[in-house]
Amino acid sequence: MSPKQEFTCANDFILRARNEGVPLPKTKLIKMLYFLHGHYLVRTGEALFSEKFLAYDYGPVLVSIYKRTKAYMVSLFMLRDPKLKDTYITDEATEFGKTYVQIFDYVWNKYKGYTASELVALTHAEGGPWQLARSRGDKYISDDLIGRYFKGEQIWKAC
Repeated sequence: MSPKQEFTCANDFILRARNEGVPLPKTKLIKMLYFLHGHYLVRTGEALFSEKFLAYDYGPVLVSIYKRTKAYMVSLFMLRDPKLKDTYITDEATEFGKTYVQIFDYVWNKYKGYTASELVALTHAEGGPWQLARSRGDKYISDDLIGRYFKGEQIWKAC
């Protein structure tokens, strides 16, 4: 996993959306990254991103991606980490890449038909990680909560 896996995964979504002609406004991209992270946690038991999701007013966000997409209204361009010289796209030939691509394809196919507003509604679900973190005053949503929620556990009652 690269130190800025978030940018790689965002670019994977941007490329897929362009190739398939699927609208991908910034809010939808940010939510898709959240779902990718959750499904990755369930499948592998490991965090996909080193950056934690902020329990932001408008739902879970990766601050690095939010800052880089803030200026975009409709179309997203490939994201570049200012500290990196190149844009990286996931390499399917690696062991990580094989697993990642399977999970990425699943998430893309499951959620690509949703609008940004519908994805926001999903991330704000009653008893979900975002709502629980906000109710406890937590700044970030723990990977433990995200993983347990995506496994189907009733985290609200357990915490």
